[in-house]
Amino acid sequence: MSDAEDVAQLVEATAALVRDLHRIVESLEALHVGRKFTPDGHLVGSLGEVAALALFDITLHTSSNKGCDAVTPSGRMVEIKATYGADGVNVRRSSNGIAEDLLVLKLSKDGGVEVVFNGPYSVAHTLIVDKKDTWNGQVQMRLSRLRALNRTVLDAARVPARRSSAAVLAAGHPTPSYARHHVVGFDG
Repeated sequence: MSDAEDVAQLVEATAALVRDLHRIVESLEALHVGRKFTPDGHLVGSLGEVAALALFDITLHTSSNKGCDAVTPSGRMVEIKATYGADGVNVRRSSNGIAEDLLVLKLSKDGGVEVVFNGPYSVAHTLIVDKKDTWNGQVQMRLSRLRALNRTVLDAARVPARRSSAAVLAAGHPTPSYARHHVVGFDG
């Protein structure tokens, strides 16, 4: 089996499990009206990391590696942030200087993934210079501002797409800024 086939199978299996997960969450919320069972924290981070692995030419570090989650073949350290939310992602200032690149992914319940930002961490870090830290030492980067900033990043400064994921990227739904803002599905 080729690398492209392996990635396609991995993407398909992950998408099916994510859809199942959200069906379970919806069932729990129907049983316990008024109680939220939102997948968050570690689960969302790990889902974002495996989505990034399917889409980009990276190797993941072990879970909970401080300051970066992956490395590119050229040795660049990559921080991966994921959210199901519409507002933003929380980052630690200390990641700037450890991670050279930042991938921000917006996940959807149907297994879709939007690449909100793919570029140098130092560029994205400019969005939080004047912001105050939250109680847990993190700062929020707004998705809308990251999308706008993403349009300014040169292709050479991006984390490269995984060659075998070209079909997955091509399966995305074109938007006006498609070249810089992909919407893709785990289910290719």
